[in-house]
Amino acid sequence: LPFVSEKTSRVDSAEASQAYTWMFGGPDVVFEDPISKATLSIGSAKNAAQMELADFDYVINCCPSDITIHHARVRELDLNDTNTVKLEKVAVQLDDILREVRDVLQHERSRILCHCWMGASRSVAVATYLLCTIYGPTMGNAEEDFNHFYSEFKKHRKCISVSTTLKQQVCDLLNRQRNRPLGPRFTEQPAPLSKTVEKTVEKPVQEEEQADGTAGKATHEFPSDFDDDSDDLDDLDKV
Repeated sequence: LPFVSEKTSRVDSAEASQAYTWMFGGPDVVFEDPISKATLSIGSAKNAAQMELADFDYVINCCPSDITIHHARVRELDLNDTNTVKLEKVAVQLDDILREVRDVLQHERSRILCHCWMGASRSVAVATYLLCTIYGPTMGNAEEDFNHFYSEFKKHRKCISVSTTLKQQVCDLLNRQRNRPLGPRFTEQPAPLSKTVEKTVEKPVQEEEQADGTAGKATHEFPSDFDDDSDDLDDLDKV
């Protein structure tokens, strides 16, 4: 299985085999909105490639250089899994995703998938940033907010292990974001989406459906050297 050669420092250890989860596990629901019952799931590239993505209303691909996902509403964040990863490089895309995710979460029982290669670090960092911004501040400071959501995620997905670099950058972004919060959602129930907003949300899907007829269909492209039968799980567990 392809993975980065540079070992990244982690805030903690995975409580379950990342290799096993990548090979055999499905995406895990790590969050449910208390009002709309909309959910956010974290998964791996293998999940995104093999499952029926039409079941999801919104997909965030945090490793587009490793796998290409075709979905009516997929957003890409090109983040490398090394100690040199820079969230600031995708700050504009993150802002757009932030607003779109907030809208999607207001729709009853909508489903969001955020994935990276393993579903252990990059996708976790992005999902934590999104939820902290939409539903916080709740704990008093950025690091406590991060730790709150991270610990909740880990209850549902034992293999997560975010890099220390990404955690620090997420906390930096959260401190900056507090000056222009979109929430908090927990203390104020949002009004139902207006027809104008609903049309805005659905319009890209309709346009893409008319353009190529692929709306709601999921396809994928793995790297040419991808080996689905690799037995090198011992090495992968060390990542």
